[in-house]
Amino acid sequence: MRGRKPKPTALHLADGTYRPDRHGPRPLAPGPALFPELDREIPQPPANLQGPALRIWHETIRELEKLGTLDTADRGVIALYCEARAELGWAMNRVRRDGRIVSTAAGGQKPHPAVGIKNQAALRVARFAAELGLTPTARARLRLGTRFGPPPADPEESDLD
Repeated sequence: MRGRKPKPTALHLADGTYRPDRHGPRPLAPGPALFPELDREIPQPPANLQGPALRIWHETIRELEKLGTLDTADRGVIALYCEARAELGWAMNRVRRDGRIVSTAAGGQKPHPAVGIKNQAALRVARFAAELGLTPTARARLRLGTRFGPPPADPEESDLD
């Protein structure tokens, strides 16, 4: 196991956890700010995203908008997340329909190939969801109120008052 990804120096500085004795004199990456402004424009889905993946794209974009973390720079990762979720759904349906074990031509039994596809897709979904801040742990790490500012107001929530 590799352990956690190293935290960038800029995040240590922003969080107040930078220690020269522990982190060394690591240079900051060049750039105008520790956290550049997000480009909150809604990105268009890639042309090759179709079917269930396209439906998942629109759901994911709405969720990222609610969280206040939507950025057009994440378009590629969002597309990969949507493809992985669509593949996971396909594999789960296939296993549900055919069962986890299939018969071979020689009369034996083996795991259904969709089981492996499902397992790999689930790993990719979890990894991309964490990168996008779509898991509880990732949201806690983002500290939405301080790093990105408050999430945009949701007009539907104001009707609940």
